[in-house]
Amino acid sequence: MVVRREAEAEGLHVDAASADELKDTAEAIPLAAMTIHAAVWRGSEDDQLEASIMDQHDHLGQVWIMFSKGEDPETARRFRIRLMPKIIARWPGTLSLPILSTGAIPNHDELRRTPDGYVLDADADRGDAASLSERSGLPSKKPHGEAAP
Repeated sequence: MVVRREAEAEGLHVDAASADELKDTAEAIPLAAMTIHAAVWRGSEDDQLEASIMDQHDHLGQVWIMFSKGEDPETARRFRIRLMPKIIARWPGTLSLPILSTGAIPNHDELRRTPDGYVLDADADRGDAASLSERSGLPSKKPHGEAAP
């Protein structure tokens, strides 16, 4: 696994759900269905989350990796910079996701795929008067954030 190899090189470790765990969860809670659910941790006691890797029921097979700044942003940045070229080389279709001003990633149904990455869908409506791009502080035409599969 690309992530595991790069994590170990940085003194990190990966915890990942097994296929049986993912299957059992999906059967018990269909909205929690995933094909992968893993985390990259710093420290023997899972002291610091460095990255989270998963898909979700509404985008199965479209795996997203989210990096944390953590307590040591420079170390987190070094891991991200080390890992992302290897992810892109292994999965050339990797695209970027926009990051909201809160640091969150929009819901899958609020995104529109473009050749350069995902952008906020200006037509996405979550039931209130403000458009998603107005609420997020991001334009709806330009991708933002780190690359993610």
